[in-house]
Amino acid sequence: MSRKHRKLSKQIKQLEKRLTRLENAGHKLLMKRKEREISLTPVDDALAYAGKKLGYDLRERVPGFEIHYANLQSLISLHGERERRHMPVVHWREVKRLQRALVDGHLDIRPPFNERVAKLLGRQPRQFDDQELAARWRTSGLRDGDPHDDMVEAELVTVAVGDLTPIQAEIYFKKVVGKYRKHGLPERNGVMHEKPLVISRDNEIIDGHHRFATFYLVDPTIEVAALRVDIATDRLLSISRSYGASLVA
Repeated sequence: MSRKHRKLSKQIKQLEKRLTRLENAGHKLLMKRKEREISLTPVDDALAYAGKKLGYDLRERVPGFEIHYANLQSLISLHGERERRHMPVVHWREVKRLQRALVDGHLDIRPPFNERVAKLLGRQPRQFDDQELAARWRTSGLRDGDPHDDMVEAELVTVAVGDLTPIQAEIYFKKVVGKYRKHGLPERNGVMHEKPLVISRDNEIIDGHHRFATFYLVDPTIEVAALRVDIATDRLLSISRSYGASLVA
């Protein structure tokens, strides 16, 4: 093959890669619009969608809905830097189990580390090949030479959703409306004791963004149950992501 042909072949491959990236970006944008991502969906479009699905105008039943929606958009714009696919998934039924693991020092999150497990799996693995390895990781803090070094303060609290900070970029209005259809609108000024969120020491949401949005859009003073963990956000994200992955191995 001549130099000219090799150059042309290289240019074609580069163009193919660019087209693939554009197709993926277009598909991602289409999905965002389909799911009514709050940060990208104007309030009028959101209200029209909700009216179609719920059979009533949210503005008639939720005083200040448009203000709450605009404020939520601003919060996501300011703080929503993490992509949903990189966020942890800890089912609300597992939150108390996570609390016990942190309080009792089961998770190896501080030195001295269990180097045997770390070498095999990594410190905070994103996935596990089988349940046995997952179980070993969930208790590795008890076998690192110091049974007390990994104990963390983790407390179940009630906190107003208006005091929480969303850090996830994609929060879908379609999911929020689905919760309204299934459960009805939450009570304004209420206290929700079920299905706790997971939050950092700084009240940043680690898990439960759609539950948060469901309440915030109705009334930011609604209080929800949350597991507040005395760990900085970035560190807690990686720990929670591994913990959630270990439960579905």
